[in-house]
Formats: sequence, structure tokens, C-alpha cells
Amino acid sequence: MAIDSIRQLQTLIATEIGDLALAERVKQYGIRAAWRLRAFAREQAAPGVQPSFPEADLSDLSMSLAIRAAQLSADQKSPEHLALVKEFHELKDREALAPLLEDIKAEIERRKIADSISKALKDTAKKAVTIKNKDFSDKLVTNALRGRFAREIEKMKLARMPIELKKIKDQNAVSYFQVCLVEKPNEAVGEIFSEGEYRGVALAAFLAELVTSKRYSGIVFDDPMSSLDHIHRKAIAARLVEEAEHRQVIVFTHDLTFLYELRREAEAKERPIQYQTVRRKLTRPGYVEGELPNKAKSAVQLAKSLRSELKEVKGQFDHWTDTKRTLFCKGFIEQLREAWDQGIADFIFPVLGRFDNQIKGTSLFKLAILDEEDVKTVTAARGRLSEELHASAETLNPETVSHANLLAEIGKLEAWLTHIAQRQKVAKAPVASYS
Repeated sequence: MAIDSIRQLQTLIATEIGDLALAERVKQYGIRAAWRLRAFAREQAAPGVQPSFPEADLSDLSMSLAIRAAQLSADQKSPEHLALVKEFHELKDREALAPLLEDIKAEIERRKIADSISKALKDTAKKAVTIKNKDFSDKLVTNALRGRFAREIEKMKLARMPIELKKIKDQNAVSYFQVCLVEKPNEAVGEIFSEGEYRGVALAAFLAELVTSKRYSGIVFDDPMSSLDHIHRKAIAARLVEEAEHRQVIVFTHDLTFLYELRREAEAKERPIQYQTVRRKLTRPGYVEGELPNKAKSAVQLAKSLRSELKEVKGQFDHWTDTKRTLFCKGFIEQLREAWDQGIADFIFPVLGRFDNQIKGTSLFKLAILDEEDVKTVTAARGRLSEELHASAETLNPETVSHANLLAEIGKLEAWLTHIAQRQKVAKAPVASYS
């Protein structure tokens, strides 16, 4: 141990702790230990007898210091100690601020006066802005909004009874409007219109305000066609697709009829449309898939999904238990039956679209391509896939059907759908004679 370190330790024990006797013993032990170490290093005889190290006394001292430190630490968290510390800091702050006391009082008074002036100016300006807003809204906004609302009502075919937007008040620089009947302005619109019509009126008011404000942020609708009949459903679908030319329009719906209305309008106006399905898995909702649900898919889409499903289970199919394989095959065959049924509906699509009330008579010739071979193909497929028809030797038995059998059935469906689509595409309308 260096002489300086010995002196530091001696000073600590003597001055900080106050044990002069122990400090002297530590000093004597350290100095003699240093001398002996130097003698050994020089290969000389050790000078005198080395005094004993005061280990017990230092250990007792260390223990007493630890106990004292714990007591002081506990005292620091006591309410009394914390209160004293807080009072000490407050006194120090008072002492530091004493020379500035008069200036601080003057600043407090100045700020009070400034706040009073600001409040008075704000109240005066608010009233002035409200008056000016009334003038502007009467001249510009009111007429534009009312005119836009009338056009929205016309677009959505809601003009059964004349209605209009009427400004009822101006408050806090904001104008408030209300939907009223033209002939009976005091009658509640909600009591005259049906639930569906009332919902359509609210949608028209929203779109009128949105268009008038000239803001182009995206908008989200949750089942906007609820309680509407097919006429208003079609009109609202057309209006939402029209609005999609200016902004992103997101529609949540459970109604496949409305979904198809949106798709027809989007295709007619060549607007891009993206489908996503939100479904529940087991007990947990919120799983999003980037495609339509099966009930909304075309036969071609269903066949593609079934083929993808078969591809996914190919390596597991032959290792399943009989029960699991049978359950899978039963469900798969049922989906195949629905795909064939949808294929028949898709064949009629050029004339009568799915969930559509409009018949396109000019495309009737596209149904004429159906021949006897098509009838045989569809009948045979339905026979193979039907649980009620067991007379056919080719009927698929879910208990024995193989992965290859199911894959072959998908191939037959896809081949027929492709053949039908090609023939309808090249089909020509008959030339009309007016002689």
C-alpha cells in the first residue's frame, strides 16, 4: 500500500469518523507493512515485528456505519424529513427572490390586466366574426349548399316530397342548417319519411356539405344502404362511385346486392375497385383477406380458390384420418356444386346480372350458344356431385374420393367455363330485317 493511501485512510478515520486511536493503529500498521515490503523487495532483513492488523475494530466500524446509513436512508423518506426538506427549499427560494419581490408583484398585476384586455378583445372579435360569418354564409355558402343539397336529393331519387336545407341560426361563428319540408317546414322530416329515405336524406346532406367545402379527404361509409329499396340502393351506389373520382371512398357492407350494385357502377364508369373481406376466425374477429367472400365470387374465382385450397393440402391429404378426409371432401364437393351453379348464373350474366333487376335484352343472343353438349356436361357434373343422385356410377363418394379426383373435377369445371366464355365472346347478334 502506498504511503499516500495510508495517510488518506488515517485521515478518513480520524476526521470523518473521529476515532483517533484506530486511525493511529491503521497508520502504524500501514507504515510498517510498507517498510517490510520494501525490505523484502531489496532482499534485506525485515525491520522489527509487524503489528497486528486491526481487522475486528474495522469490521465493527464498518457494521456501525452501515447501520447508521440505513437509519439515515429511512429517515430521508419519512414525512417529517420530507417536510423539512421542502421548507428548506422554500426558504432558499425566498432568500434568492427577496431582491426581486417588488418586480414580481408588479409583473403579476401587469399579467392580470393583460388577460382582462385579451378576454375583452376576444369576446368583441368573436361577436364581430359571427356577424361577418352570417353575412358571408348568407351570400355565398347558404345558396351554394342549398343548391348542392337539391342536386344530391335528385341524384339519389329522394324527391318524393320537396325538401330543402334551411339555416336556423348562427352561433360562435358557425352556421347551423336543418333539413325541412318545403310545404310544411315545421313538420319533422323523420316522421314523414321512411327509415331508408331519412337515411338517404342524411347522406345527401353530408355529401352536399362535403362537396361545397371542397375538401378531398377520404370518406368511409358503414352500410349506407341500410333500409333502402332497390331504386335508392342503385342511386346511392352510383353516387358513391361518382364521388370516388375525387377522393378515396371506403364502403363497409354485409349486403351482397349492394356490393354488386357498386361493382356494376364502378365497371360502367371504369373506376378501379378493390375488395377486402373482414371475417372472424374461431372467436377472434378482424382477419382481413384481399378477396371477396365465396358467396360473392364468380364461378371462375371459386374454381381458382378451390384449386388453391387443394394445392395447399396436397402433401397432407393422404395422411389424414378417414374421418378428417371425409369431412374435407364433403365440404369440398359442396363448394364444387355451388361453383357449377354459379357457372350457370354467370352464363346468364350478359342478360340478367346477379342481384340485378335490369334485363339486357340486346344481349339475349349470347344465351343461344348453349347446346346439347353443354346440357350433358352440366347434368353429368351435377350428377357426380349430388348426394341425392346415387344411380350414376361416377357419383363421387366423399369417403373414397382421392385428391386426384377432386383436382379432375376442378379441371372439368374450368374447361367448361372457359369454353362458354369464349363462345359468348365471339357470338354475333342476328341481323334484324325490317322488310
